[in-house]
Amino acid sequence: MDLQKKVTSKKGAPLTKRKGIKRLLPVRKMTSLIKVVRPNATTVIGTDESWFNAIEIPRESFWVPTNTARWVWGANDPFGAAAVISRRFRIRRVRDVISATLFFAVDNYGVVLINGRPVINDIKQNTPRFFTNGRTIDISDFLRSGINDIVIVGFNFGGPGTGFDLPRSTANPAGILARLTIET
Repeated sequence: MDLQKKVTSKKGAPLTKRKGIKRLLPVRKMTSLIKVVRPNATTVIGTDESWFNAIEIPRESFWVPTNTARWVWGANDPFGAAAVISRRFRIRRVRDVISATLFFAVDNYGVVLINGRPVINDIKQNTPRFFTNGRTIDISDFLRSGINDIVIVGFNFGGPGTGFDLPRSTANPAGILARLTIET
């Protein structure tokens, strides 16, 4: 006798039971992708293909190098004029966070939200120091206990007088690099 009964939703998606609550398997898989910030440690979360909608791209020679993150762009449109990527992470108790910083580099400009609050909101511009040097920002006040979300939108500047952004190309490269460092 089969003790495990296959349960499906009305649309045929497999369901699992957890303490009497049915959950879709994709939700469980998504939950397993959450980066956990460990207590009494330094956790580094750098951009790579584990971020939602991110695809790694080759680093241009004039972009800031780093070993703890990769340059990425939007996987849904790798040559688009804009890219949106995101990552979810968990902090057990925010009061245990000693320091939290975000290193952010973007070619050409971007917007960063943590838990729905704007951390960086660049004006439309081509500022080489954004991708040659990057910026480090204290994000301690943006974090909360439990699940945290970071969303980054990068834009590829079209040039002065164009009034719009251009698709990413060899002649007009674009990329996003971010690294969260959380010490508990």
